Amino acid sequence: MLLLISGSSASVHIHAQARNDDSVMVSASAAYLKLMGENASVFNGAEYVSPRQQIDGFPFYGQENQYKGALYFSGVWYFNLPIHLDLVNDKILMWSFDGSRLLMLNSDKLERVKLGETQFVNASLILNAASSPKTGFYQLVYDGKIKVLAKRQKVIVQKSSSDRAFAFYKQFTKYFIVVNDKWSEVSSKNSILNILSDKRDALKGYISKEKLNYNKSTELFLEKVMRYYEATQ
Repeated sequence: MLLLISGSSASVHIHAQARNDDSVMVSASAAYLKLMGENASVFNGAEYVSPRQQIDGFPFYGQENQYKGALYFSGVWYFNLPIHLDLVNDKILMWSFDGSRLLMLNSDKLERVKLGETQFVNASLILNAASSPKTGFYQLVYDGKIKVLAKRQKVIVQKSSSDRAFAFYKQFTKYFIVVNDKWSEVSSKNSILNILSDKRDALKGYISKEKLNYNKSTELFLEKVMRYYEATQ
């Protein structure tokens, strides 16, 4: 079958169709939750208990208030849900249907989470579990044949002085490149070039031309370098 389309009208039609499809999915998700209520399978998890001690900061990704996010749970997308990603326990948190309890959702069937424009994936479900020792939720920085993932974690740091003791949350981030199901942690420009050594000279030239700096803009660096690398394959 041969399909001939004009550029401008086709673009408008395709984008309109995409918006319509998204609208249908959102409406269907809302109707299902309204019908099933607390019996919807997504409301499945233990109750979250906040730390009893006073801790400066918050344990969540991004912001203290919940995101209006989306979940891909057991093969179904759920939209417009108030969601947290707890970086201390590596758990997705969501209020129960009646709003009485904050739940730590069952991760076994939770494949993807969108918080605003940021997407997280469950490493044990989305990637080849047989070759991957990784578990938990990773931010999807770049999603091509090669994947770039960020592992964001928070820990509680205890400090004391002569007059008081206090605690605060400290965040750490590690970056990984996944090539053919093999995970490699990266922490510098050279560590990336060592992994993509077949295009080392071309990548070095591109990085210099674009004035990319790993330390100043790590995720922009990773995204642009991976996109260029795949384009030259």
